[in-house]
Amino acid sequence: MVANKGRFWGLVVGLTLAGRAAPLEGQPDRPALRRAREIIELINTGTPAAIRAYADSAYHESMREPNELQSDLGLEGDVLGFFLKHRELASKLAYLGFDAARPTHQAIVDVRAQLTGLGSRLVVVVEKLAPYRIVGLGEQNRKVAAGAAPAGRIPSDRALAVESERLVSLIAKADQFSGMALLAKDGRVLFQRAYGLADRAAGIPNRVTTRFEVASVTKVFTAVAVARLAEAGQLSYQDTLSKFLPGFPTPAASRQIQLKHLLTHTAGLDDFVGRDTTERRSHLFRTVGQLMKFAEVDSLLFAPGTDWNYSNLGYITLGRIIELVSHQDYFEYLARQVFAPAGMSHTDFPELDRVPLGLARGYEPEYTAGGAKKYRERFGEGVRGGPHGGAYSTAEDLLRFVTALQGGRLVKAETLAILTSAKPDLKSPEWGYGFQVDPMAGTFGHTGGVPGGSSSVDIFGTSGYVLILLANGGIGQRDNLRFELGQLVMRRRA
Repeated sequence: MVANKGRFWGLVVGLTLAGRAAPLEGQPDRPALRRAREIIELINTGTPAAIRAYADSAYHESMREPNELQSDLGLEGDVLGFFLKHRELASKLAYLGFDAARPTHQAIVDVRAQLTGLGSRLVVVVEKLAPYRIVGLGEQNRKVAAGAAPAGRIPSDRALAVESERLVSLIAKADQFSGMALLAKDGRVLFQRAYGLADRAAGIPNRVTTRFEVASVTKVFTAVAVARLAEAGQLSYQDTLSKFLPGFPTPAASRQIQLKHLLTHTAGLDDFVGRDTTERRSHLFRTVGQLMKFAEVDSLLFAPGTDWNYSNLGYITLGRIIELVSHQDYFEYLARQVFAPAGMSHTDFPELDRVPLGLARGYEPEYTAGGAKKYRERFGEGVRGGPHGGAYSTAEDLLRFVTALQGGRLVKAETLAILTSAKPDLKSPEWGYGFQVDPMAGTFGHTGGVPGGSSSVDIFGTSGYVLILLANGGIGQRDNLRFELGQLVMRRRA
């Protein structure tokens, strides 16, 4: 469920690449690019002592502040984690080029991992004046390009399946993917295979039937549940919180926030990701009502509909509204109104302290001076998930969900169009109601990530192609593989 706007430390950030990668030669002095080259060299060869010394001299004070989110992702607060994590994922990074359209205090550089051959983009932001200390550092989430990739069109679905399996198997062999990959066309599976271990201690492998935590992919289930209530006339996207939760989170906010704002992350609500959430994890929360205490805020970050801020709290609030309108427990409503109609018999919200069977345990590597990849077992963020994330499912069940969604068994076609169209009028140009949207590529879906697990469901518009990735090895195991597989689908779709 990690997705915070504005965070740089080893996280994916949403900068859009404005130009093509350019070589270094012949370019004017670029402070951020020089820092980026230094960082790549440290990733490749730096000792822990050298990395710490570099941070002492090159990092702005704000970059040295430890926070809980860094710890959750296996990153040490003293910066070792960022460098050692990328070394573990890549062995070495080869510099390919940079975005010449960016100002000189920003650098977006293309790199390629020696270990897997996968490409990625690093983002470095420095002060505008000397000594140009680093104020931002992360990895850009690349978008699948619309149209044919330069490598040319893939001639058949069979060739697409073969190439996809070759790519995933290569990454898994390098121990950089543990989980499940599925590619389908019009509801028919083209390729599916499980990799790695569901339980490292017991040596239990991941299987096609293994259930993975899907994290924030859960939000699309919540959005569809709201849409079904809207179709039934029991609520409207324009309804304000005052209709259901008068005075919540404040009297003024309850009159301003509409359901459409919650669905698009434009309500102005803060989030608990990155906060001190020790209290949340120390309690055995099992109901949406219990989770609602974390949605209580004193004020909004901005007026609803005027800006965007990813908010798990907004979806917890939607879950509570589902309960109030339907007069059913949220989990019961989803089981009856979403999972059952879609034929999703292996999807639910297990209570993790009651030894559920058939689940993939999440493993997050630690990166310290003593070495990398010392795995910590991570079983979600609490004892049970909620409307914001934490459902467990299989790749086949998620495909059933997509098939039912596009086939009219969950919502009407006109409702699906509303859910999956961008809402720029709400300052949400890349989000519909519950769905991430890329209008240029014609794709929609959702991603999810928690310490020890990540997921993605990508629906390639009306082409019929669906790509599903479920991993129990950490957020870093998904994004670059997802991008490369998406490019393959685009080459076939072209």
